[in-house]
Amino acid sequence: MHSLSWEADEAALATGGRNTGPWVAKGVSIDSRTIGAGELFVALVGERVDGHDYLDDALEAGAAAAMVSSVPTSSKSQLPLLVVSDTRTGLTALGTAGRSRSRAMVIGVTGSVGKTGTKEMLRLVLSEFGFVHASRESYNNAIGVPLTLANLPKDADYAVIEIGMSHSGEIGPLSKMSLPNVGVITNVSAAHIANFKDVDEIAKAKAELFDGIDPDGIAILNRDNDHFRWLNLRAQKTTKRVISFGCDKDADVQLVKYDCSPGENTITVKINDQRIIYTLGADGLHWAHNTLAVLGVVYGIGKNPDHAMYRLANFQGVHGRGIRYLINPGNGVIELIDDSYNANPTSMTAALKLLGELQPRTGGRKIAVLGDMLELGHSADSMHANLLEDVIAANVDLTFTVGSHMLNLHSSLSPLQRGGHAHHADALISSVISVLGPGDVVLVKGSHGINMGCIVSALLTASGKKEAFYV
Repeated sequence: MHSLSWEADEAALATGGRNTGPWVAKGVSIDSRTIGAGELFVALVGERVDGHDYLDDALEAGAAAAMVSSVPTSSKSQLPLLVVSDTRTGLTALGTAGRSRSRAMVIGVTGSVGKTGTKEMLRLVLSEFGFVHASRESYNNAIGVPLTLANLPKDADYAVIEIGMSHSGEIGPLSKMSLPNVGVITNVSAAHIANFKDVDEIAKAKAELFDGIDPDGIAILNRDNDHFRWLNLRAQKTTKRVISFGCDKDADVQLVKYDCSPGENTITVKINDQRIIYTLGADGLHWAHNTLAVLGVVYGIGKNPDHAMYRLANFQGVHGRGIRYLINPGNGVIELIDDSYNANPTSMTAALKLLGELQPRTGGRKIAVLGDMLELGHSADSMHANLLEDVIAANVDLTFTVGSHMLNLHSSLSPLQRGGHAHHADALISSVISVLGPGDVVLVKGSHGINMGCIVSALLTASGKKEAFYV
């Protein structure tokens, strides 16, 4: 059992708060619905929800204590309390203290695409060398990062911290809190472009990762990206070493060959004239490219890649980010690609490319169910319309679209390619299920705010949970 505990006095010292009684917590949670027994519940105050209203629920779930900004007068007072001036600030302070007391090597991961997948690969690969703590799901913002650090076991060997942003100035403070020994930037592209003047500004925002990096640390950068030269110069100002990855012949970690076959993809990489060969369970060149960043980390920290990269053969992807199922929603076995968690032009192109590479079973078709890509600003309509080239290149037989921006793609499709269009994802569920037939391959993708996940959930439910299994 790895050591994660917060004692009342230690937490009070970290947050500047006061305790109403003694307590010891074995973890930190912000959700009364999922809190584990013996954890500290942090009652965050949001625009729509006040965590203080759920103190009774936390108590019933077995919470050890609660961090609050006001002392309740009801029976909730049975729960030991850590009283702070502001619970969000208190959580940040607890995360900072969690990082300070940790011995772990911290790997910070950011990028326009590939953050979560790369983080999960690092969790898998680095476990060959020691105990790894990593961000849950996509806990990568001003709440998720301190929560991850507050839950960092004292004796963890590695911590993989995903750091995201939608505006400039967000990554810097999180980097200074995380103090990464290794900083990974997977890619820079037009994600969240509505909040920036141009992609150059996005690159500058991603480079804030180096604000808190160890001066003796390592930066891992994508040499294939248009912003590599600038990012390389920026990284060299704050850290000791830069390792590049990509297909570029000058990359330190160079992709030499990618052999794609469903469920087992062979990747050949060259590092310092040494060839390393490993397999990857997830399909698609974009997944293979992310493994290069992982290999760069392993190589950079002085570990033998041959002793760890074999673990990627068991990597199936991430829920909502390209994981694949074989299911039967009632009209025959189909293959479902669940990429419903997020979308931007780069990731949408990659997903459609993967769909194009897959071969449906006999009689099957390629079907795309695509939702709006959000936060693209004034270029949103044209970026959605431009997806027509990717759809055609992938030989998609039928395309369903969701959202006002995707209407631009829908209008560009030939009548035979149009599966249907709706303003809301749930309105398409019955239409999608009704057209499916044996052997079809179905891609579901869109930004999180469009709720394309409801279509995935409906397909899995119609199949029965016992029938769903990973490809």
